[in-house]
Amino acid sequence: MSAKLKSHNIDIVHSNSFATLYGAVLAVENGLPHVWHIREFMESDHKIEHFNKGKAQRLAQASSAIFISPAVEKAYNGRFTFKTTTTILDKVSRDSKYHKSRQFMEDGVCRLLMVGALSPEKGQLDAIQAVQELEQKGYNVRLTLCGSGDVSYIAPYLQTKNVRYLGQQDDLTMIRQQSDIALVCSRNEAFGRVSIEAMYYGNVLIGADAGFTKELIKEGKNGFLYRVGSPSNLAEKVEFLMKNPEEADSVGEYASAVSTVFAKPIFPQIADYYKRVVEGAQGKPREY
Repeated sequence: MSAKLKSHNIDIVHSNSFATLYGAVLAVENGLPHVWHIREFMESDHKIEHFNKGKAQRLAQASSAIFISPAVEKAYNGRFTFKTTTTILDKVSRDSKYHKSRQFMEDGVCRLLMVGALSPEKGQLDAIQAVQELEQKGYNVRLTLCGSGDVSYIAPYLQTKNVRYLGQQDDLTMIRQQSDIALVCSRNEAFGRVSIEAMYYGNVLIGADAGFTKELIKEGKNGFLYRVGSPSNLAEKVEFLMKNPEEADSVGEYASAVSTVFAKPIFPQIADYYKRVVEGAQGKPREY
């Protein structure tokens, strides 16, 4: 691999996850600057950690870092010392021709959508139990779950008419078209692509007050927050929207409008950061 780096005249090594140390080792061995693109909460979300923590600390001191959200920056800057850092929010593509024709609960049913891998960390049970509470109060609610994972986690709840599981869906456009509210119940979302997509496509967003979700959502403006791990508080937020459909439509429309900032290309920011990292390593400007 070192020979390939030299033969291709490589200027910088980019690792697209903090979970692997190989790119940093390769860069250090070849005297090249290294950038980690840190996009995950390793321990608290994915339940993984560096095998050699001391080595990770040393390599961090020889590397620069791009964080995908302020929440990720806060989590790692307090534990690792990098040469330089920056935060660049991910780009989330959108269909500019999309138009959501459905009005909030136009058929008298509140349709909830939750997208994400099936796991306790993603909080599907918060959503399911909130729906059960609302059903007991006599509300007409339906929850649709999409995502891959261990179905046994939610299997006991799939026998009711209020909860359906569609598995992994590569295109959610039509599903979002027929949904009113999008739920993001993750215990520690590093960025939340599904949150941005929900806002893009006019689903009113209710998210857990954790990770980047609590920074992304401005209560009552572009969405709503509930206490993470509290199905009852989540049910209260859904109930509020069901009783105030005009506000739901207003928040959904506003969120769709302001979320376009995430559709802007981020490559110019990354390229500019690369340039600064390379110049810092060489101690002189470099022409591209």
